[in-house]
Amino acid sequence: MDPLVEEQETTMFNPITLTLGFLSSYGWYIVGASALIMYATTKLRPRLDKWRESQEDAKYHKDSDLGAARRRAEQEAREKQQRALEEASRRAAEEKTLREERKRAEALERLQKYGSDLGAGRTLRDDDFLPLSGGASTSSYRAPKRSACSRGGCGR
Repeated sequence: MDPLVEEQETTMFNPITLTLGFLSSYGWYIVGASALIMYATTKLRPRLDKWRESQEDAKYHKDSDLGAARRRAEQEAREKQQRALEEASRRAAEEKTLREERKRAEALERLQKYGSDLGAGRTLRDDDFLPLSGGASTSSYRAPKRSACSRGGCGR
């Protein structure tokens, strides 16, 4: 076979082989560099934030109009949020009263419709005893205590 053809077959571009070859050659350098960058960012970020804050404070200290405008904008934003909160609470209170009125009207309608079926002014309440209803909240049965002696381990 021709050596030129063999050389072309072996040097074909394969991205997986290329990537694995790069990682095997420079993998530890990549890991070390990323660890160094992470360490540096955790150490330098507080200092950078503090420096930016001092620069911003200096800018507002030099120009008092900027500081006043900023405080005014903050106050307007707070007032807008307060108005939205008051509006939402007012709407919630109105909805609650509407629900209560609707519930009261349904109860009155039910009373007018079924009132004569309940008998001589007697209405059923939650605390009435109904022995055949089946759902007592407190039952008299209790499971027996389980002890280690039930399997013959005590005193034998």
